[in-house]
Amino acid sequence: MAICYQGSPFTFHVNFVDSDNVPLEPTDPVIDVFWFNDLGEQQVLVADAPLIGLGAGQYVYFYTPLVVSGTMIYAWMRGADGESQVSAEDSVMVIERLPFCLKR
Repeated sequence: MAICYQGSPFTFHVNFVDSDNVPLEPTDPVIDVFWFNDLGEQQVLVADAPLIGLGAGQYVYFYTPLVVSGTMIYAWMRGADGESQVSAEDSVMVIERLPFCLKR
């Protein structure tokens, strides 16, 4: 789990690898970003957005959370490797950025 600031950009990272830790290059890797409301219902923030490839199985997605501070958001990143599906999950706690103050 990571922490991000409400209204500030956050980067989701994923490394797709096989069972021998060899990088995979899945076709059409995408991400879903979502959270759950008080009733336990999934609220989708981003659906099937393309991941940005950095090479050697590494991908990123930039997202700016605007949900309420204290909300846990989740990411499901996935793609296809031949006839197999590869996926990874992540979670992020959104917190409010507190203004700093100087002591006199």
